[in-house]
Amino acid sequence: KGEEMMKNLKVGTKLIILNIIAGIGIIITGIMGYTAVQEAKMDIEIMYNRYLQSTRLTGDARYQARYMQIQASLTPLTEDAALIETRRAKFDSAIKAFEKDVEEYEKIIREDAAEMAQSESMKKEWAAFKAKAEELISKRPPVSASTNGAVMVSHINAAVGYYESEVMPLAIALGAELNKI
Repeated sequence: KGEEMMKNLKVGTKLIILNIIAGIGIIITGIMGYTAVQEAKMDIEIMYNRYLQSTRLTGDARYQARYMQIQASLTPLTEDAALIETRRAKFDSAIKAFEKDVEEYEKIIREDAAEMAQSESMKKEWAAFKAKAEELISKRPPVSASTNGAVMVSHINAAVGYYESEVMPLAIALGAELNKI
């Protein structure tokens, strides 16, 4: 019956039916393509907002911790008050930047309990590192160091020893926590 019906239709009617079928196919293909593009867009946004941004923030936090470590380790080695103040300002700026990076990172991962737990673990290492680095940056050469080289050498050796025994292990632990993240 279907064949007979098609044979009895005029060519114009057959063309209209074929165009309708083709149009429906094009509409279905367009909808499927649009849906696929929207899913890809969402995946890219997730990749950027979640993974790329978190990687950037933790990388910057690592940089700030290292920069802070450098400022803390160099400050006790000088008597120059202006240089000490400059290094202290850089140290304080690195602390603020690190904490801002961690705050922004936690906004991104707040839905993920495992990552939040890892962040909390890293913040404990950060607190210990920050406290020891604060102690190190506060070590000033004694007043007699400016006139007595032996006193300055003794002070430098003590500061380096403190850095190696107290600050460096915490910096390594903080770096390991940041690597896990």
